[in-house]
Amino acid sequence: MLSLTAEALLFYALAMAVLFIVPGPVWVMLIAQAMRGGFRAGLAIAVGVGIGDLIWPVLALLSLNQLASFHADVMSWLHLIAAGVFCVMGVMLWRSDVTLSAFEPALKQQQKTAYKFWGGIVAGLAVVTGNPKAILFYLGILPGFFDITTLTIADMMAICVLSAGVPFIGNLLLSGLVEKATYLLTSERAQHVLNRSMAVMMVVVGCALLTGLI
Repeated sequence: MLSLTAEALLFYALAMAVLFIVPGPVWVMLIAQAMRGGFRAGLAIAVGVGIGDLIWPVLALLSLNQLASFHADVMSWLHLIAAGVFCVMGVMLWRSDVTLSAFEPALKQQQKTAYKFWGGIVAGLAVVTGNPKAILFYLGILPGFFDITTLTIADMMAICVLSAGVPFIGNLLLSGLVEKATYLLTSERAQHVLNRSMAVMMVVVGCALLTGLI
């Protein structure tokens, strides 16, 4: 039975949406393939990424449950860490704008690589599961949004669905709006505004976690 409130799940979904908007390797792969093979090619990447996005939160939740069973008081410290993660990420994003030029070599390489549908799924899955730092990310932020010690199986399933579902929806929209998405990455002014906006949002989420508003 689901014990989490709608507000808690909504705030977590919002945080995942903010994190998705910051460009990274998945954006590069998806945009390159969508430009080359259209929406279907982007869909394949999105499906693979979505499957991969289910793996790390599951492992993180299982690890946190084990940790909480031995050291219940450590959850309060992890809550502070979660707030710090968002604040630090926001400050770093504010100070260092991420643009397409940083990913240009990878983008050119992806444009040369043509995936069939199943190959795209495998490629999307590989880019997510090939990043073991993802589990550290989830270990850092999940205790900030949820009381790990009281989560039910249904709660864990809801968290994992949001962890994978929010980026999946974003990737589908990105696939359908490749031209505009590419503009956001290539336009220095547009990227500057986007980065600053997401940086502020991250710090706001971090402060909300720190003050107990979330």
